[in-house]
Amino acid sequence: METKTTLTSWALGRAAVGTEFISPYTSHTHTKSCGDPHRIPIPTEPRQFFVDKVRRIRDNISAALQSPVPHTFAVRQHFGPQLSSFEPETADEVRKLLSGMPSKSSPLDVLPCSLLKSCAHVFTPAIAKIANLSLLTGKFPARYKRVQVLPLLKKAGLDSSQPANYRPISNLPTVSKVLERLVLARLWPRLLSSLNFSQFQSAYRKGHSTETALLEVLDGVFTAADDKQVTPDRSRPVGGL
Repeated sequence: METKTTLTSWALGRAAVGTEFISPYTSHTHTKSCGDPHRIPIPTEPRQFFVDKVRRIRDNISAALQSPVPHTFAVRQHFGPQLSSFEPETADEVRKLLSGMPSKSSPLDVLPCSLLKSCAHVFTPAIAKIANLSLLTGKFPARYKRVQVLPLLKKAGLDSSQPANYRPISNLPTVSKVLERLVLARLWPRLLSSLNFSQFQSAYRKGHSTETALLEVLDGVFTAADDKQVTPDRSRPVGGL
């Protein structure tokens, strides 16, 4: 009987020689038609729920942009030089980035992350070239836009039959993660040095979290109390106890 490791090796081999890559996660219908018991069936309903959710978001954005009602946005003056180009990526940057990544692979990877890291001298120049072409053309490779989405319950005890109770977790291909982080390394220092960047920004910022955001709010409340000022509680209705 074939083990999971053997099956994974065969799948990687078929992908490496250019044969059709089939994700181990597929629908009930396709599983029945192919007769492969090793593929994991995923119900269609949760997938369609998230597809419809994304479609509604797109439709709302499109409707808002085409609305005849003018939208007023706060105008903040930009300081500093304009961002018109990126510094080219180098193989050394890719190698350093790969070495710091965990050796976890996505089912969509043609080659496992451990192999990319152990043979970095072979793969990093190619990845750097892909990254530079992406920056030059302003296009992200379509192959690396594919993700494996794993629905997880938002918290224990929720009704597992309701798609709205799930949070979709996206598992990107390793090369996709590398390309994303290479661009972020070019953008992040510029964003941090901008005068438009708030020093109180906590979300999606290294070394910051909900704790730092809460500390900033509490500091504002205590400072207002020291100055004999009132801090309203917006979580309660006006006049409520």
